[in-house]
Amino acid sequence: MRQATAVWTVDATVRLLPHIVEDGPLHRTRRPAPTRRQVLRHRWETASGLEEFPALAETMRLLLREAAGGWEAALLPEYPAFADRGRRLLSGTGQVDADDCT
Repeated sequence: MRQATAVWTVDATVRLLPHIVEDGPLHRTRRPAPTRRQVLRHRWETASGLEEFPALAETMRLLLREAAGGWEAALLPEYPAFADRGRRLLSGTGQVDADDCT
């Protein structure tokens, strides 16, 4: 999974980085849609913790400091399907309640 995160992040960076001078939504018509900067920052933050890939992690931290440091893009909102996942994990059950499936 962590290797896939690394590849996914590099792919997104290569595809989106040339287009971040003017930030905009990833999708032309669907709203709400995250912006390119929101997605890149989220992926860079995620990949900056991949310590088994030290060069990648350091590069992501560098991009966060040097490229994303001045961005005024909002953080990506939590995906609705995972909105209360943290509460379940913190409660120690890690289980999805039947009420969560409706």
